[in-house]
Amino acid sequence: MTGFKITPFSISVLNVFVLILFMVYFLLRGKEKSQATWYLIVFMSGVSLVFLSFFVLFSSQDPKTATVAWWVLHTMVFSAIAMVQFAYHFPVNLHVRESRIALLVTIAAACAAYPFYLYQTMSFTPCYNFGAHLYVFYKTPQIGIVIGMEILWMLVVFLRKTWALSGYGEQDFPGRGGNILYAVAMAWKRIIHPRRREARALRNLTLLFLSPVLLIAAIVMAYSGRLSWEIVAHILGTGFIFVVLLFIIFYINNSSEPSTFMVKLIGISLGTILTVFGLVANLALQIRDNAYDNERLIETDQCRIAIQSADYKKAPKNVAFILEHRLDEAAGPGKDILRYASYDAGLHQTGLAGIISGIREAKTSKHISGTTGRFRKYFSLPPYRAADFFVYYEIQVSSRLFRIVYRYADYRNIIHRVGLVCFYIIVGIIIFVIAVFPAFFHESLVKPLNLLLDGVKNVNNGNLAVTVPVHVADEIGFLSSSFNNMVKSIRTAEAELKGSLDHQVLLTDAYSCFVPREFLKFLKKDSIIDIRLGDNVQKEMTLLFSDIRSFTELSEKMTPQENFSFLNHYLEKVGPVIRKNNGFIDKYIGDAIMAIFPDKPEDAVRAALAMRAVLEGYNQGRGKAGYDPIHIGIGIHSGTMMLGTIGEEKRMEGTVISDAVNLAARLEGLTKLYGADIIVSRYILDLMDNRDALEVRFLDSVQVKGRIAAIDIFEVLATGGNGPNKSSQDQSKKLGTRERFEEGVALFKAKKFDEALSCFESVLRVDDTDRAAALFIKRIRAYQASGVPENWEGVTVLDEK
Repeated sequence: MTGFKITPFSISVLNVFVLILFMVYFLLRGKEKSQATWYLIVFMSGVSLVFLSFFVLFSSQDPKTATVAWWVLHTMVFSAIAMVQFAYHFPVNLHVRESRIALLVTIAAACAAYPFYLYQTMSFTPCYNFGAHLYVFYKTPQIGIVIGMEILWMLVVFLRKTWALSGYGEQDFPGRGGNILYAVAMAWKRIIHPRRREARALRNLTLLFLSPVLLIAAIVMAYSGRLSWEIVAHILGTGFIFVVLLFIIFYINNSSEPSTFMVKLIGISLGTILTVFGLVANLALQIRDNAYDNERLIETDQCRIAIQSADYKKAPKNVAFILEHRLDEAAGPGKDILRYASYDAGLHQTGLAGIISGIREAKTSKHISGTTGRFRKYFSLPPYRAADFFVYYEIQVSSRLFRIVYRYADYRNIIHRVGLVCFYIIVGIIIFVIAVFPAFFHESLVKPLNLLLDGVKNVNNGNLAVTVPVHVADEIGFLSSSFNNMVKSIRTAEAELKGSLDHQVLLTDAYSCFVPREFLKFLKKDSIIDIRLGDNVQKEMTLLFSDIRSFTELSEKMTPQENFSFLNHYLEKVGPVIRKNNGFIDKYIGDAIMAIFPDKPEDAVRAALAMRAVLEGYNQGRGKAGYDPIHIGIGIHSGTMMLGTIGEEKRMEGTVISDAVNLAARLEGLTKLYGADIIVSRYILDLMDNRDALEVRFLDSVQVKGRIAAIDIFEVLATGGNGPNKSSQDQSKKLGTRERFEEGVALFKAKKFDEALSCFESVLRVDDTDRAAALFIKRIRAYQASGVPENWEGVTVLDEK
């Protein structure tokens, strides 16, 4: 490629360019990228352009191409904006408002510095630096200073965030806050040895990003002439490849965003191989560079012989020309004589005076610069094109100084041939790592790992019927075999656990026949084995008591076996009705049932009506079998209750304790007295959302045994309208006489006994089975005969349970 010659520095920056491109690819492949990652992608893309530009600069001998490359390179001032924002957002943005201000400031600085740099370089001619073998613009450090300030800003942000996220507080540094040693110790701990992982990551990034600061500082010093461009080239070539490799390893290992093992494997492998090869290639090119000097020194000895014999035709054919520089004072200053020339292109343009002037200006011209190294020196003929660059060596023969001059293009061609081989090897390495590595590692590493990963996913999803194939007896094979053994153990344990669980379920079901599950739920216990004596909870609930009328007389006619069969048959009918209406049976007391309804009193009332309906059907069956019908009484009341365990450690049971429990039991007992199937308290009716859904009649105001306060009691006759529990014939009669009955009760309470008696007698004429009406008639006649007790207010005091 004409005008494009590879140097050792070209190979080094090319390696860095490839690594940065892979880093950008790795970041783009990630899923669920954060805002910090996008900023890093923009920044790394800009850095890749920087090193691509350096590759062009180190390889090109065309000043126009070099100028464009410098323009592209300095777009770094814009990608550095993303670098500053990355510092604010990784891993979390602690300074949101400040980051927005920083974004505006850095954009303004970049937009001011870059056009100024373009204006400067458009009016300058680049100078060729032989030490670094590239065209450069001197005295244009301003844009480098702006980029350096952006990088310093980024480092300051990193340090502040490391301090803030270090995990230390003021309590971790006891002592005098104003002491300098105290402040140093605190800073050392928070920045050098932070506790939190995020702070350690920020500290490591700070150390890694110090390298761009060194580079920018070196470039600024090279611009100002205080540092050799050859040193800058070495920093670019050999130092940055290590930095980029470390950054790849660091970010792959610390990024919280998902990636694949293959990407990590290829990235670290490619980075390591290119780093090592870059150093080897740089060393090989350096050795070839030294070999060129040694070859030329051998040729200068041949030139010495030709000079001594005055036969310049014996000079090696690689020599372009030989100049004699007169050292004796008699010859006067600057007396140079052309002794030999095999290359005359420069002579046609400038003649001997031009060649001699070019050598003399080598150290002062603004168009050329360089270092002499051990032996080699450079000069260029006007107009300072690549074709007019020369290499020369000085030898002294007697009192005369001779300059043996070679074409610079021949030197670059020799280095280029070695560099081109290195370039092809780099391309081969990239193709090998990207194409061959996946195929090579797929069967031996990635596939076994993926199979193991699939096995882990199956187990996580609950599928234990999985076995990971073991192909090779290596570490992954060992892990796969161990995984299979672990899953097998889990399957065995699961089978045993399932057996135990099934047994526990059966046991729990068996226990639930004795201790209701709802009881455990209220006590917030998972199992009956968790219950302890004294566990309790307080809650507003409704109690339902049910009892079979005249059960003692019934049982006397049956054998013990018939008694158990009868009771179980009856309870099998009414038990499901209670559960269906959101209640549960707390206990059986002989033929009596104590049921709890924890939600609404309506549930208990519906259950009572349903029990009565079920009993009607049950009695029809008993009648067909020749048995007498049975009747039940139900009492319902609500109140705050304590549900818990009583007894002692060896024998305990669950129960509810409350005055409401006693009152509900008393109401059930009153059903016999008043001839009612279902009696509820006024409190139940007051709690109901839709009281009109029930057909009830007021029975009495009573003071039951054990209580001072009187309560109003009601008989539930049926549901309203055509509800599911329509009234039977008996209830229909009571519904027909309800108004007359309740009028009689009101008159009775008002001590208008004659009028009340008339009401109750009219009720009995319609329904001679109404026991409540007959009861009031009996009371009226007793009061008429013996008088009303003192302070009587219409409340019936009951001395029996």
